[in-house]
Amino acid sequence: MIVLLLACAEPVDSAVVDTSVCPPEGEGAVLDLGFTNCAGDPTSLHDLCGSPALITAWYGWCPTCNDNAALARTLADEHPDLTVAVALTEDPLSAPVDADLCVQYEQTYPSSVATWMDPEAALAAYGTTDYVLVLDANGRVAFSRETSTEATIRAAVDAVVAD
Repeated sequence: MIVLLLACAEPVDSAVVDTSVCPPEGEGAVLDLGFTNCAGDPTSLHDLCGSPALITAWYGWCPTCNDNAALARTLADEHPDLTVAVALTEDPLSAPVDADLCVQYEQTYPSSVATWMDPEAALAAYGTTDYVLVLDANGRVAFSRETSTEATIRAAVDAVVAD
């Protein structure tokens, strides 16, 4: 399954904070950020539990973001058990994140990507512009970095898919 996020806060230090989005029974998820899909239905990072996931931020003006989003779609095709999310992120330089942008993105980049919107820019807690986040199947942050190369992103995905 591929998930497309539309997104943009303070970076989370995964060495200090339990960054699991899939906590043990009865415990709240630290990173359970909420989003809305193009149809207006609520969803969250917690919905990714049980599957390794790749999430990359996307800004319309950011060339690296476009490259990372294309790589994300490729990795989704290569790894059917990987959930992939491209987070379309709103900032002062970007178009507003709304249903129209959702549909436009899906039409421009057709794939099996489900689209999530984050007009409040909550996902930016993990970084800015060309940010990449990889979660293992238990929802733990396995990789989080800005300015990642294709090789480092592929290595991170290979590691969580192999687990």
